Amino acid sequence: MADLLVAARLRVSEAIDGEPAPERRTPQCGPARRVVTAQLDGEAVSARDLDRASAHIEGCDPCQAARLKLQEARLACRAWSAAPPSPVAAPSPLAAGRARLAAVVGGVALLLVLVVVVLGGGSESAPPAPAAPPVGQGSAEADGQDIVPPPGDEFCLPDDPTCP
Repeated sequence: MADLLVAARLRVSEAIDGEPAPERRTPQCGPARRVVTAQLDGEAVSARDLDRASAHIEGCDPCQAARLKLQEARLACRAWSAAPPSPVAAPSPLAAGRARLAAVVGGVALLLVLVVVVLGGGSESAPPAPAAPPVGQGSAEADGQDIVPPPGDEFCLPDDPTCP
């Protein structure tokens, strides 16, 4: 895991200055760089490991360059984590409220459509309503015959001049 952290920080530094990370020349380069990274992060490092890493770095030009790159990367990472969030990254409370409202309205609309379909208001058409009987004639049947009102009992419209 420590090697992954060292490699990641060296890549951050490479992205900053465009120069590749210094290569490891000896088997001691890896442990020395891990000790430098741990020390930069404020982790406890034994005096023995610190002495060995310091002795190696003093005689290894690539590790001296790597130590500088690890320091740069640590500072860059701290600056990025301390920077205020971008206004684009965090939606405003108003936009978040609008999004929630749109989701609720969409859910309600879907629910209404489902209710209409379940209750029979879907694509099926209702049967036509029966035709009303002509004015002045009954529609009830008595012994199979239409009931006809006696003369003078016909229904009239109020503005009909022929009405009694």
